[in-house]
Amino acid sequence: MKNFKKIISFIVFICSAIFALCACGGCTYLGYRGDYPALYTEAVSSILAVAGFYDDPSLADPEIKVLETDDYGRVMYTYSESGMLAVCIMQKSDEEYVYYYPDFNFIKNTNYTWAEDINECVSNSFSQERISTLKELNDFGKEFDETKCIKTAIVRKKETHKFSRDTEKQLEALCKQYAKDSGCKGEDSVYRYSEYCTSDNYGRMLFYIYGLHRDVNGTGEHYSQRKTMYFHLAIIFNPDWSYDETNTLLELTDIDNYQSDLKEFKQLHNWNQPL
Repeated sequence: MKNFKKIISFIVFICSAIFALCACGGCTYLGYRGDYPALYTEAVSSILAVAGFYDDPSLADPEIKVLETDDYGRVMYTYSESGMLAVCIMQKSDEEYVYYYPDFNFIKNTNYTWAEDINECVSNSFSQERISTLKELNDFGKEFDETKCIKTAIVRKKETHKFSRDTEKQLEALCKQYAKDSGCKGEDSVYRYSEYCTSDNYGRMLFYIYGLHRDVNGTGEHYSQRKTMYFHLAIIFNPDWSYDETNTLLELTDIDNYQSDLKEFKQLHNWNQPL
């Protein structure tokens, strides 16, 4: 009888462990389960610094809500995950690809005003002028023009790239030098993490980099007394993980409004041009 109870307890323990593991997806995001994989793909391939899911213990899908469509198949929609809200425009999609204009297909707000109604949330977080400009730049309400589009294969999970240890060391060195050039005097590791965004047709890769320097004035005091500086940067790697040593990093001085600067940065790196 005692052995039987032990067996039952063991079975209950195993079942509970399996349930807990399934509930959190094995503590790994398994992929987008919603109804809009094409919209998901466009957003995670366009916006810097997005994870593709809610980066908290829930590991929930990002929220995607359709705001408006035009007569030519375009969709204006919201994409939101931890700490950010974006309004994007998709040109069209088919079974394999999503089509959208590069560079200016979204607007973003990391300090948005939440509201239960999504239209109220958008109107509270973006001016009507920004919405109108977004529509104008994406030809909302006009005939479809595929020559202006780029296309991306539809996915349900954002692509990631794992850095080698040598590449991570290079990023730390680059971030340290950037911090020094920005006036940071203290000794501190700067590079914190990076997030893959997208690739061009020739294998170049665009990444967002987050950096943090915790002793700007070099006082060596307790962390609570030190001045901290945050860095939002972008880098483009070649397919062999080399990079342009002249125009290496782009500072995103406004994490919500960087599209024009990023377009210039891409042009400097011959984005979507043969290697």
